[in-house]
Amino acid sequence: RDRGMVMFWAAAGWRPRGAFRWDIVKRLLAFGIWFQLTGIIPAALQGWIPLVVGRMEGKDAVGLVNWASALASVPLALSSVLTRVAYPAYSRMQQDTVALSEYLRTSIRRVSALLCLAIPFGVIALPPFIPVVFGERWSLASALVQWFTIEASMQAVQGLLHSQQHASGHAKERMYVATTASVLRFGLGALAVMHWGIVGVGVSATAVTLTELWVTARLVSRRNPHLSRLEFEVMEPFLTVGALLALALGFSRLAMGQDGLLVQALVAAGVLTALVLAREGTRRGLSLLGELRAVVQHLRARRAPP
Repeated sequence: RDRGMVMFWAAAGWRPRGAFRWDIVKRLLAFGIWFQLTGIIPAALQGWIPLVVGRMEGKDAVGLVNWASALASVPLALSSVLTRVAYPAYSRMQQDTVALSEYLRTSIRRVSALLCLAIPFGVIALPPFIPVVFGERWSLASALVQWFTIEASMQAVQGLLHSQQHASGHAKERMYVATTASVLRFGLGALAVMHWGIVGVGVSATAVTLTELWVTARLVSRRNPHLSRLEFEVMEPFLTVGALLALALGFSRLAMGQDGLLVQALVAAGVLTALVLAREGTRRGLSLLGELRAVVQHLRARRAPP
């Protein structure tokens, strides 16, 4: 163990002279500070929610926003697991741009397919689900949970792009994008709360995250010639399925406006299913069901005996 410690400090440039080496500290800080700031600065800027919402809507609204954010964070658990696996994998393939591009594309396609097939139906089910499970008082945050859930699904895919940025040594670039997005969340969020109440937090956050997703995909694609049109592949499933979700919800509320939330949800789910199947029939973009079948086949192949 002692020999290993000596080798570690020797590799870092330390020599047993009893002097503190500022040049080593500067090199370490220059490399690592951007990774730390990427998490610190957005976390500090996101403290606007209690201040703005509490000032405009009251302390009860702050509780609803925090509760909605926690409930909608389920897709982020998937993002955390994927990021831990993706970062070392992307790091090992930095020299092989072809393999890296294929691995990144496949990861994004399959995660997007899973989320775009599951999350919209979860969003539809939230209004009747929340008052039954949590109580009627929490139904005020149903729309906010819907927006936060959509945003969280985009952040799950964005985590893969962040892993590639960090693995390629462009954490500074990631920090600038994250800081700008956090500032926009503050400004647009305050305006949205003024006009739409607490739902405005979800609307503004989703819009900013969608823009941030496109910018990040654009930056990643520019650094690898084999990742052309990556931003289209990233954005297309969320834009098309999001539009179909909005159409299904709007139709159900217009057609079943006098009925209960459960009836509206069932109608919206049926309409969305028909629209998604119609989209799959055209196959102009990512085939969601095709990617889902590929995931199932991959899992079966791994479980099969040798």
